Amino acid sequence: MTKDGIRLRCGKSISVDQETLIDKVLSNLIAAQTEIKLAMALDTGGQVISFKGERSSIDLVGLGALVAADLAASQEIAKMADVYQENQVIIRQGSKMNTIIHEVGREIILMAMVSSSVPLGWFNYLVRQAARQIDGILQMSLHKAEDIVVLSSPNSLVDDFSAALDDIWKG
Repeated sequence: MTKDGIRLRCGKSISVDQETLIDKVLSNLIAAQTEIKLAMALDTGGQVISFKGERSSIDLVGLGALVAADLAASQEIAKMADVYQENQVIIRQGSKMNTIIHEVGREIILMAMVSSSVPLGWFNYLVRQAARQIDGILQMSLHKAEDIVVLSSPNSLVDDFSAALDDIWKG
């Protein structure tokens, strides 16, 4: 990291303001659903940009590399099957934990893990919203990043849930 930001392995640079906003998005994602064990943003080379949640004995460098490799393998499978689309999502369901790996543009990945007691559709919705916010942060010029509004606070979680249900029913 430099005083101007982070130079990622994928070749992209992000400013300190953008990094701060990404941290805030991840913090708000965890605040919106307290059973989220961890959330991390990383580049497609596996370099961790931000991490929030329970670290315990997790090797972040190793986890970042594995998440990036997982997404790369899934992208290649989709390309071979001629079904690749941008911003794909990998959902891994388990008996205790569910994991979502969400492609954010071409260079960034969002990964989150949550207890399997949380409805997967709701978890997916929260992660998708966070991914969109991170994408918006990265699209901003380096000098305009502080103007972005991030994921709503937990106080408006009920309103977000109601709006999401309305979007589903209205098509």
